[in-house]
Amino acid sequence: MAAPGDCTFATLSTAPGLTLPTAQKLASGVIVYLAQAGSHSSYGGPGQKVALETSLVSLYTHYNERFRDPVWIFHEGDFTEADQARITKGRNETAFKLLPPTFYDL
Repeated sequence: MAAPGDCTFATLSTAPGLTLPTAQKLASGVIVYLAQAGSHSSYGGPGQKVALETSLVSLYTHYNERFRDPVWIFHEGDFTEADQARITKGRNETAFKLLPPTFYDL
């Protein structure tokens, strides 16, 4: 019998009309970050890029290594392609999403 929260092909294969590839899990939601690469004047500290990476390590250690829910990181375009590749490496369900300027221009 599956543990609560487990939604794998094996536990869902008897659901009428439901077809999933082997071992695919249904996501129960999306984890969302609003991030910026540089330091924020109000928060101080080592910079938000470091805080994001630290948070993702903790998220994966305590939750997402098992459940693999999608993780969307919304940003203003200040993460380089190299930053994005490094941060998402080995985390296929993690993606950066660019916010259009209409969301943050005053």
